[in-house]
Amino acid sequence: MIDIDYRSRKLYITNIRIIIILILILVPSFVFGQVILTNPGIPEKETIIYTQETEGKIETVKSIIEYKSFENNSWLEYRFYSTERDVLLKLDKSNLNAYYSEVWDRPGLSSFHTIIEVLENGKQAEKDERLISDMDGFIVGLRGFTWKKNASARIVFMNRSGGFSPELKVKGKETLKIDGTSYESWKVQVGMKGVLGAVFPKSYFWYSVDSPHYLIRSEVAGLPGSPKIIMEIKSYTIN
Repeated sequence: MIDIDYRSRKLYITNIRIIIILILILVPSFVFGQVILTNPGIPEKETIIYTQETEGKIETVKSIIEYKSFENNSWLEYRFYSTERDVLLKLDKSNLNAYYSEVWDRPGLSSFHTIIEVLENGKQAEKDERLISDMDGFIVGLRGFTWKKNASARIVFMNRSGGFSPELKVKGKETLKIDGTSYESWKVQVGMKGVLGAVFPKSYFWYSVDSPHYLIRSEVAGLPGSPKIIMEIKSYTIN
């Protein structure tokens, strides 16, 4: 006669072994896959006013982010307004992946309208890589990064087959004092590594330590010879 308890224990041990095997097989795909972002609790609608300085010219600019929905779809919509540049982004509200970008550039006497829409992406990210479609979406989406000192990721453009891949690195915490207000911030460096890092200037971004990790300051350097753009927060409002 078969011992029921013995059979139950044997079945239990077998199931545990199967689970352990599955964990060993599946976990690496999560641990070593692309860097995953999560919504840090962005409110229903927020408005941030900044001062922006470009080659000595100072102006007031504004960003608005809010939740939108239409029929069965919902998303986070980000808008940025300045004299020479307007931006519209649509982001996944859970992981902050930007899948639609529309930019109006008005440098000097010229005017440009650029649209990037992710229709399908079969590109696979490798260890510590972050797939992005454009830099505007990357900067907004970075609010959902894993914040800790020396955390890093390689930035890979999903719409490019090769070329340079900049790296982001969290340098640590800094306290910024702007217009008499102190902001506890995470400082992020974005730029090329090695020899290329000496040629291409690095950009820096400061995000609030507390959720929802909004952008407080940025120093964006373009290609060699292009002007640095500095933004600093003036006000943060939840509508």
